[in-house]
Amino acid sequence: MTLLVLLLSVAAAGAAFAFGRALAAPIEGLTRSAEAIAEGERHALLPPPSGREVRRLTRAFESMRRSLEDRHY
Repeated sequence: MTLLVLLLSVAAAGAAFAFGRALAAPIEGLTRSAEAIAEGERHALLPPPSGREVRRLTRAFESMRRSLEDRHY
């Protein structure tokens, strides 16, 4: 019984880690792109969005990037 609980706990921890990475990866990509844009790379490409919230955030970043790109300094 103890072995079963241990195995289920390890499986649950592995699944939680994988799920967490799947959620964090798109945000990390957007963060890297936003940092590049902030450093002056106005043509930086944004990663392809996944998930409703990330798609909305990506559209907002793309709009901001285009606005900065259109400005003449």
